[in-house]
Amino acid sequence: MGARSWLNLALLFIVALLVALLVYEPGKEQVPATTLTTLKKADIDRMVIARHGGEALHFERREGMWWLVEPIIVPANPVRLQAILQVAGAESLSHFPVEGRDLGDFGLVESPVRLTLNATELRFGGVSPLDQRRYVQVHERVHLIADGVFYDLVEPLSALVSRALLPPGVDIESVSVPAFAVSKTPAGEWRVQPPMETVSADTVQRWLQSWRDAHALQVAPYTATAGLGNVVVHLSGQDTPLTWRIVKREPEWVLARPELGLQYHFGRAQAEELLHLRIAPYVEGKRVTHVVVRESRLRRPIAPQLATELGGAVVESVTRRGKYLLLRTHSGTLIVHLGMSGSLRIVDVGEVAEKHDHVDIVFAEGKALRMRDPRRFGLMVWTREDSCDHALLNSLGPEPLDPAFDGDCLYAQARGRRVAVKSFIMDSRVVVGVGNIYANEALFGAGLRPSTPAGRVSRMRYQRLAEEIKAVLTAAIRQGGTTLRDFVGGEGKPGYFSLQLQVYGREGEPCLRCGRAVKVSRLGQRSTYYCTSCQR
Repeated sequence: MGARSWLNLALLFIVALLVALLVYEPGKEQVPATTLTTLKKADIDRMVIARHGGEALHFERREGMWWLVEPIIVPANPVRLQAILQVAGAESLSHFPVEGRDLGDFGLVESPVRLTLNATELRFGGVSPLDQRRYVQVHERVHLIADGVFYDLVEPLSALVSRALLPPGVDIESVSVPAFAVSKTPAGEWRVQPPMETVSADTVQRWLQSWRDAHALQVAPYTATAGLGNVVVHLSGQDTPLTWRIVKREPEWVLARPELGLQYHFGRAQAEELLHLRIAPYVEGKRVTHVVVRESRLRRPIAPQLATELGGAVVESVTRRGKYLLLRTHSGTLIVHLGMSGSLRIVDVGEVAEKHDHVDIVFAEGKALRMRDPRRFGLMVWTREDSCDHALLNSLGPEPLDPAFDGDCLYAQARGRRVAVKSFIMDSRVVVGVGNIYANEALFGAGLRPSTPAGRVSRMRYQRLAEEIKAVLTAAIRQGGTTLRDFVGGEGKPGYFSLQLQVYGREGEPCLRCGRAVKVSRLGQRSTYYCTSCQR
């Protein structure tokens, strides 16, 4: 037999040995697959996460809602906790008895994380070098499981706290913000102080509902800084009010609760809805006397008939669709977009217009809604058709930082879709504003392989992905990248390259979670970065 034949036989033997090691890893019994525990998620009402060398986090389920009860008492993040609870029924890919084993070989002597579900303790160890599965000890057996849940367990406390400012179902007695206060009278009516003649009861109710629905884009550890004012909310049945300190206004708003060691980050538009009654009170229900157009050459030229169409009309409502402001009247809708540098503000009639003040919509009460746009990238378009059917709006998905955007929204749109999940979330018909960099980073945070067909992603994983999209965009805003401005917005400059990127642009570099090399491929003609171990 020649040397080449001997070499081929040797190579075949090595390949066979490697396959045997993958299938029959030493120290593991090959037994039928089972679940990690016999616990059912619905039966779990207590959870403790203990990190090596760190403070234990205690959670309890009260009336169907999870709370963090030690070291602080706040509602817990339901998406993160549901993801952690799934480990109770996780498939054990293989398992073997503890007896006779050196637990140090599996990273279980000083377990980095211990998770207790009711009275059952799960000790998390290292990862298998062959398949990157995680060792977990339950009672007297060691199991190998898929590794995804481990990264939720080592998240900081702030990531496991609910992003809601108020617990669900609470009754508000009063809200005080720096500019005004709203409180309920003994007769059950709402009073605004100082009085605002232009504020209707409906406007107050909508504003209070925005507080009930308010969710921060991100909760982070509190960083001590000087306050810019306080927000105080009194709830029915509670003697002590909830107090937030305003610690930042640009480029995002940050409301802090120093006693909890937490701060809540909000996009500019969202914060304006919570802390101001905005332009609606000055516009809704008001009759337009005339329109002054000083410069019609915006991104789309202002039609000459706008003054005729809008003059004499009563503005019935002011709403928003994506980045578009909609002023609805009985006969049609004015669609306004502020471009890159535009703003809207209420001014007194007769206030001298400046160079870039292009349009005034003048009301009978002596006020005007003034549009300022130095770069002239904004637009004002009048339509008599249903605004939802207009070409500017009819194909837009929700804003990613809008409370209406969540995992259920993504899951519903993904049913039956075979397109890759990365391409799916970059489609503006699904959600607006998720560009290539944001998509790569959000998918990494959610542990989702970019090429996974959108229709095969579970509802729970979409809930996690929606949270990661919000978190990535929040980080971008905080570091200078903002594409989502309020209608009184100013100069925003893209901040992509200042972001602390986890995978994007890191081809061949070690994954920041597991150390494996980051891969890159082309998906939908765009560079797609991912970790083959952390994203499945």
